[in-house]
Amino acid sequence: MPVLAPGELLSDYGKTVKSVIERINIVVQFLEEKGFRRIVIIDHSFGAMTVAALATNSNLGVHAFIAISMQVQKFLSPRLNTTKSIEVISVPILDIYSSRDFEEVLLLSNERRQKKQTKNLSAGSGR
Repeated sequence: MPVLAPGELLSDYGKTVKSVIERINIVVQFLEEKGFRRIVIIDHSFGAMTVAALATNSNLGVHAFIAISMQVQKFLSPRLNTTKSIEVISVPILDIYSSRDFEEVLLLSNERRQKKQTKNLSAGSGR
């Protein structure tokens, strides 16, 4: 994930999201050149939210997505709608979170689980 320069606003992370597509594509291409064919993205927190949003707009060349403690970041500009993203992602998703996770993680966890169950994708853990 890109890192903002010191002094920049936290909300500016929303502007870095598009550069993540290029980074993921480079890594997928590298892995494919090395003979890997079944690529899974595992991401945590803000990274998981970013990948979920990106996976709706591009073919990332991955076979599954594992999100760990996917957060809802209300402060981002532009905002990312991870629940809507879950609806249109075509690869299997494992959404991992805990009942004692941060409020930002739990905020939309039930809604995400319902969207995934509707699409017959793996449901998150409420444990």
